[in-house]
Amino acid sequence: MGGTYGGPLKQDRAFIFAALEGITGNFKRPNLGRQLGATACPVANPTVQQNEALINANPDCQRTALLAFFSARGQNEASPIEHPVETVALLGKLDFVVNQKNNVSGSYNFNHSRKTNETFDVATYGSSANGIEGNPARINVVNLNWFTTFSSRMVNEAHFTYARENRPRTAVETPLKADTGIGFSPTFRFGNPFFLQPGVDELLWRTQIKDNVTIVTGSHTVKVGGEWMHTLNDQVFRGFFTGRYIFDSVPGFLRYASPAAAGGFGPSTVLCANGSYVTAPTPCASGLAPFGGPLLLYLQGAALDGLATDARRPMGSFSATRHSPPTAPSPTSGRCFSRASDWRGMSRGTASRCCAAVPVCIPPGRTCSPRWDR
Repeated sequence: MGGTYGGPLKQDRAFIFAALEGITGNFKRPNLGRQLGATACPVANPTVQQNEALINANPDCQRTALLAFFSARGQNEASPIEHPVETVALLGKLDFVVNQKNNVSGSYNFNHSRKTNETFDVATYGSSANGIEGNPARINVVNLNWFTTFSSRMVNEAHFTYARENRPRTAVETPLKADTGIGFSPTFRFGNPFFLQPGVDELLWRTQIKDNVTIVTGSHTVKVGGEWMHTLNDQVFRGFFTGRYIFDSVPGFLRYASPAAAGGFGPSTVLCANGSYVTAPTPCASGLAPFGGPLLLYLQGAALDGLATDARRPMGSFSATRHSPPTAPSPTSGRCFSRASDWRGMSRGTASRCCAAVPVCIPPGRTCSPRWDR
């Protein structure tokens, strides 16, 4: 939708041109709302307690089990992904004849856009794993050109541009904040993208001045000139405020995010060498080595005084760890604390921060396991 208008403001002296264009649309995708893979899940509501082998083997059962898990917690990840596009562009241009040797041309461009769910377009990503590109984005550009004819063989072109672009980006609104990746083939993703937490501010402005002289001599045309440009791009990146989780598999995630229980459920879940699970501090069966927990990686933004919980705090550092089962301390290598059932961040264990009923032994430099659901 749009239109154009043009014509003389003053005969043979001033001319105007204007154009307006608006683009709206919605490129809806079914994403997790449709079957995944060639074989539909034969079980309507597979659970890790009853159908773990089937979930491991069938991608559509993985999809179904995850959707049921989030639905039970009030989060609908099966709805189609809306991709609404709202863009408006405006152009205004004025040409003015100063005299026989000088012409001036000026223009103004404006663009206003907002694109929801444009960060990702992946079939195995939930509706919560997306962002808004431009909330809204505004682009303003002013151009000025001055053409001077010195003679029939020499022309000068002077040009000036000022551009200002404001491009904020935010995560979509969802109760599920933590950026959670699950499995590798296929890979599922839920929660706000870590690089959009809680938002990205970007301001770009550019100033350009250039001048060219064109000379026609015989059968040759010579053009010489110079240009000066100054560009500033201010971008404030705030990330990892609610964490970035990567789990090894769908059953591993479902076990880790479940309430703590014997048999490999809760944040203390440990995978044994034969594929079975136990809940620490319960050891694996005799002769079986522990292979670690289902949480492979956890990143959390931190300020100097602790966890960063909002955009006002300065970013300090990131902590990353590969989780393995707790080990018994030696007199010099470790200390025992209680696992923090209410502590979702990466913190070197202290009695005040790691305070719950389940004791965990933490070697020096290791961390408390984070709660995914907080």
